[in-house]
Amino acid sequence: MIKRCTKGLAWILAGSLMLAGCGVAGSEATATPESGAGEVFDAIVSATGVVVPERWAALSMRGQGIVAELLVEEGDRVVAGQALVRLDGQAQAEAAVRLAEQELLNAQQALHDLREDAPLAAAQAELARANAEKALADEQYRWRVQQAGQRASPETIREAEAKLTLAEDAVDRYQGLYNQASGDSAKAQAQVQLTQAQRERDAALRNLNWYRGKPTDVDQAILDGKLGVAQAERDAAVREAELRIPGPHPDLLAQAEGRLAAAQAQLAAARQALADLELQAPFDGVICNLRARPGEWVAPGMPILLLGDLEALRVETTDLNEIDAARLQAGDPAVVTFDALPATGVSARVERIGFKSSEGSGVNYTVILVLDEIPDGLRWGMTAFVDIEVQE
Repeated sequence: MIKRCTKGLAWILAGSLMLAGCGVAGSEATATPESGAGEVFDAIVSATGVVVPERWAALSMRGQGIVAELLVEEGDRVVAGQALVRLDGQAQAEAAVRLAEQELLNAQQALHDLREDAPLAAAQAELARANAEKALADEQYRWRVQQAGQRASPETIREAEAKLTLAEDAVDRYQGLYNQASGDSAKAQAQVQLTQAQRERDAALRNLNWYRGKPTDVDQAILDGKLGVAQAERDAAVREAELRIPGPHPDLLAQAEGRLAAAQAQLAAARQALADLELQAPFDGVICNLRARPGEWVAPGMPILLLGDLEALRVETTDLNEIDAARLQAGDPAVVTFDALPATGVSARVERIGFKSSEGSGVNYTVILVLDEIPDGLRWGMTAFVDIEVQE
């Protein structure tokens, strides 16, 4: 590899000569070996570079819309979190956040009430179960006493038979009196007595027939239906009471918790939508290349400004070939000069060597150099010339 002595190396040599000429007056000169034509200088790798901030970013909006406000101007120094640009639609987005916050409060209150009311709900469920048990018992009794052979005991049937016999005897007796009666008045009085006796006989017969009989198909269907309803209601009340024992009903609790989770997600989405209407500085820096204007439509991912930390500038090489890159290592000293500042040379050191070749023509690697000091007038994007001393 041919070693090149460039403008940066001249600065190093000039400094060395000045130090050599600063000896103590009257001191005896020390003999030094004569330089020969074959003397070799330390190897130097030279490259062109560009001045960039240590930290910079091309910023764009996360949402799309019309630019409503530009809160900064190019060259402004900003701090992390400071608002830079706002899009239209702020009022609607803030209203959506307020609505989402209210729904979240409602969901939280509903869940709180459900848990607080659990003891009362459990007591009410237990009472409902007791009432359902009683209602089932009543229906079971009514169903049972309506079945054939279950309507009355043998004693009750014998009593009904006796009452029917007496009622029939009374009918016969009043029928005889009616037949023997003469005169309208006597006949009418006998008719009244006969009719009453017939009614009592018919009632006694109906009672006896009912005790001995069975329900009709329609009556049986009604009895079965009422009994089935009572059983279903009792079973539902039992399940409800059992679910209420440890706390709120699981289905109601899951519904309330789901509502709360949905409200939290809705609020997060509303807040994000509001935040997407505002671009904030991710770090401290200076506004550069501000491209947006009020009234313009911007889309997500479309860069509208550059933000750079101009307090910490460094140099990145642009044309360092692969052969020279292989000779370098982190920490190698260097001298950097600038086209725009011809009288300025700055010492630097290699911080990092690219692990992959840069995009573009040829095989070049980016080397990042940290400047020991930032000269006045140095700006982002200026051209730099780098002479790196290779440690071989």
